[in-house]
Amino acid sequence: RGSEQVQKQKPVPLATIKAQENSRFSTGIEEFDRVLGGGATKRSAILLGGEPGIGKSTLLLQTTASISTELKKSGNSQKVLYISGEESAAQIRERADRLGLDCSNIQILCTSRLEDSLDALESLNPVFVIIDSIQTIYSAEAGIVPGTVNQLKYCANEFISWVKER
Repeated sequence: RGSEQVQKQKPVPLATIKAQENSRFSTGIEEFDRVLGGGATKRSAILLGGEPGIGKSTLLLQTTASISTELKKSGNSQKVLYISGEESAAQIRERADRLGLDCSNIQILCTSRLEDSLDALESLNPVFVIIDSIQTIYSAEAGIVPGTVNQLKYCANEFISWVKER
């Protein structure tokens, strides 16, 4: 991103900024919305952490399915993308089937390569993206070992920049 021209930002009085109505949307999971302060904030990055096996991937898949179902109901053709660096597409589909989730409107990409993920984001331009999980994603630009501090910072920054730009 260093070759892109960056516009210099200047401070402005906070009082002149208009609060955005409808800047949050429901994940379809009441308790998750409550924890998020009333739903997910548009153009935000949310980091979900916890011990292995506590249900993070299940919660994220349920959230993805709920959002994609709501988009479909409203006639919205925008895409939802689930990127998995940990599990195969078949494993994720089995979980969706076990939970009885409608996955007909979910795009899935199973990769650990940041560049593959960014290409998918560019081509699909999804309205909602899950990355499960960030510590499995790597870029040759930051070394070849996933999960290092350098990789986490670099890859997270690339994803957050993509979201903020759109």
